[in-house]
Amino acid sequence: MSLRIILLSIQYISIAALFIESILVFRRWKNRIHGYLFISCIAALVNNVGYLFELTARSEEAYITALRISYSGRVWFGLFMFLFLSELCKVRLSDTVRSGLLVVHLITYIAVFTFQHHTLYYSSTNYVNSGIFPRLLHEKGILYYLFINLQTMYIIVGLAWLVILYGRERNETARHRIKMVILAIVAESFFLVIQLTGVHQLTRVYDVTMIGYTIGTVFMLIAIQHYDLLGTGELAKEFMIDRLSEGIIAVDRDGEVAYYNDLASELYPGLKSEPLAVVDEIRQIIKDEGNISINDRIYTPEENDLIYKEENLGRLYALVDDTDHYRYMEDLKKQKEIADSANAAKSRFLANMSHEIRTPINSVLGMDEMILRESKEKTIRAYAADIMSAGRTLLTLINDILDFSKVEEGKMEIIPVQYDLSSLINDLVNMIRDSAAKKGLKLVVDVNENIPHYLIGDEIRIKQCVLKNLISCSISRSKIPG
Repeated sequence: MSLRIILLSIQYISIAALFIESILVFRRWKNRIHGYLFISCIAALVNNVGYLFELTARSEEAYITALRISYSGRVWFGLFMFLFLSELCKVRLSDTVRSGLLVVHLITYIAVFTFQHHTLYYSSTNYVNSGIFPRLLHEKGILYYLFINLQTMYIIVGLAWLVILYGRERNETARHRIKMVILAIVAESFFLVIQLTGVHQLTRVYDVTMIGYTIGTVFMLIAIQHYDLLGTGELAKEFMIDRLSEGIIAVDRDGEVAYYNDLASELYPGLKSEPLAVVDEIRQIIKDEGNISINDRIYTPEENDLIYKEENLGRLYALVDDTDHYRYMEDLKKQKEIADSANAAKSRFLANMSHEIRTPINSVLGMDEMILRESKEKTIRAYAADIMSAGRTLLTLINDILDFSKVEEGKMEIIPVQYDLSSLINDLVNMIRDSAAKKGLKLVVDVNENIPHYLIGDEIRIKQCVLKNLISCSISRSKIPG
């Protein structure tokens, strides 16, 4: 089998592998990292297809057209693979950096597309159609060196990210994934170095980076199929985390921000430029037991250890949306204030009414006292005594109402004074006599003769809390035998 057939077979195999990889990535496309990998796959596919056209070109015009097709992919492959690696390794690139790189690659592509009219990319060219494949001999221009140096930078930085990620990763499957990606990058880089240095004679007739693409694609396919590079399960978790109503920020053991979801990024745009300053601010708020008010929402920050298999991997900060809770508490506070205000108004009304009613009753009792003193007729004195007892009972009820309002206001007081025990007992009898009669009970008053006639205490409270309640309960619970 001739070398030409072998190299063309490698080219066809590479194109087929890249096509399969592109389909797999497209079918699992969920977010930005998939987009970057898919574009890099398409770029590599276009590059390989274009180079196949170069190998089979029969004229200089056909070769230059194939060259332009090839560079339509080659220019963009390194950039989007670099962006893919940044997402895979959780390295945040600013929009300025991404935009700047896009502009540089666009200028490079325009320079390659129009290389026949200037010397920026190729300082000189010479089409040769001898040997097993046609080729374009050229001298390198300034943009060519810039493009190669940029590719080299992508390789070095990307591999450094992957090695750091591999060292930090504890999940065995994830470590295998990273290892496969490292092998893919190393394979492509190895053949790129061979092509640029020309250490092998094959580079004079064939671009050996195509072999690197083939080997790298095999490693990427293994990572995707066998080690779940696109992480369906992990992506599902990340998809859910990004859509939580809580902002999530993960800080690794080195104190660096390793991850934050979309909501955290919306709440704190500074996470992209100054992530550590944002974390310090959140820590201070937690220390002060405060909350965060952003866009009419109230968030309570929480800090927890990030534990995996009994190993502390860092800290996890959650910004919990407590807006509904705080609004509920504010509404509850307002309702309480309204209720307290209404209750205070009711208490004031009862107190005022009690005072207003007590004044005429005291006048009636005063006049009745005069009748008792001045009248000599037994019938009139009996009527006056009943009026006095009923008046005192009514006055007691009014005092109860006044006491109720005092209790609500927290102003209840015990006032010890000298009182007449016989008068107190008489008032109690008058208050409960009718109740006992209605139940068919006979009320008998038996007072120990050794009890003093005058006692010291709060007469009103004694009537309310002891004698009246005790006697009233006794009457209500007594049953007539038979």
